[in-house]
Amino acid sequence: MASLTHEFYQFTYHEQQLRREQEAFEQYRRWYHQSAAEVQQDQVRMQHDINILGWFCRTYTASLR
Repeated sequence: MASLTHEFYQFTYHEQQLRREQEAFEQYRRWYHQSAAEVQQDQVRMQHDINILGWFCRTYTASLR
């Protein structure tokens, strides 16, 4: 009887552990996709920004010639 109880305990423990791991992975997956979407939105917004650093770099390299 004790063996059956021990096996049941192990089974339920492993099931709970598996569920926690799945929930953690799902939370990570949601965070990753949200972060990727935010980066894509930032890239779209930055395409319309003025490239000030590039302007200074071109001006600086042209003055070296």
